[in-house]
Amino acid sequence: MNFSELMLTAFLQEQARTSHERLTYDGHDVKVGASTVSGCARKAAFPILFGEQPPTLSEFIRMRKGNIAEGVIEANLDELGVLYEKQGEYHGTEEFSFIQVHPDLLIDLANPGTIKSKEAKAFINRSKRKGAKYILYELKTSNAIPTEPHDYWVRQTNMQAQYIAEKKGIKPEEIDIYVYAIEINDGREQEYHIPFEIEEVLIAQDDALSFVSVIEDYIQFVNKEKDMMEFSINDVNRRVGNLCSICKFAHNCLGSGETIELSPDMARDVDTVKKWAIQEKNMKAMKDDVKKLMLNLGAKKAKAPGYAITLKGGNKKDIIDPTAFTDAEKLTLAKRDGNFVDVSVKNLARFMSDPDEKDAWIVDEKHMTTKMTALSVMITEVKD
Repeated sequence: MNFSELMLTAFLQEQARTSHERLTYDGHDVKVGASTVSGCARKAAFPILFGEQPPTLSEFIRMRKGNIAEGVIEANLDELGVLYEKQGEYHGTEEFSFIQVHPDLLIDLANPGTIKSKEAKAFINRSKRKGAKYILYELKTSNAIPTEPHDYWVRQTNMQAQYIAEKKGIKPEEIDIYVYAIEINDGREQEYHIPFEIEEVLIAQDDALSFVSVIEDYIQFVNKEKDMMEFSINDVNRRVGNLCSICKFAHNCLGSGETIELSPDMARDVDTVKKWAIQEKNMKAMKDDVKKLMLNLGAKKAKAPGYAITLKGGNKKDIIDPTAFTDAEKLTLAKRDGNFVDVSVKNLARFMSDPDEKDAWIVDEKHMTTKMTALSVMITEVKD
């Protein structure tokens, strides 16, 4: 067993030990976490009903990015003396008592800790001035930092605020809600303030009810309490959105192949991509104008306030022309080396520096041509 196999064994062992922490079904007592159903309830139901392949080592490592981010944030709050509740557990009430939430960070503004800096005090006062009694932060790691929070981040944090407020005996609007997203590789980050909207809670609760109804039906069937299931996977609500791109069951989801309507956050992404594409086209045209100007004036360098512009390329370079070889010459090359079945500039380049006498014919005048290297404009920022 190599080290990678050892690491995978550890991840799988940990997964088996903690797999029921957020989703448990003991008899008919099904408990479900807000994060499980705030994205797509059907995505959560698929592996329960049909089984799921365990994650690969790469997938496990990627999932650990969240733990890294949490560790950084918690260490910084500890350094500043900010007191917080980590991963507290709260439940829905009455028919929604099966839903549990575990907010990443909850700060009680009546007891925010021994604050050690004016910046931390200003942070606490920002929420106090709004009339808030608690600050809620949900931490997310993401490869792309969206301009607006994903819909399922909004639903999850709204559900958290609702159940925290019910437990604390306050209004959900008295909780200052935020999502803090981090991209681990290059350190990009963004904070999103999430207004409380009861409609988001109702959507998430409806999805949770559809989920738990099917899972309880499945448990009764597995326990041989009924001969057949009354519901199917198609009775669990689905949400078409970002999570579909990483869902292993997406190709089996009802409606695959149909024209889908994108979620609002993905629709914003499409709009952003389109606008960036237009900007990229405009930038290319602008750079071409600068390049033409410099070429017409015979200038290799230019300057503008705060910038230095350099015209790169445009140099003549001697290369072997693959189109100049006759069929007989190509056959000779192919017999010499199987790679020359494809007579290309790249393959012929090896003969450009000090060829053997027997290869001199390859670089004779009739097989040579001159190529102009590509022209490009390089713009660098400079200090005055």
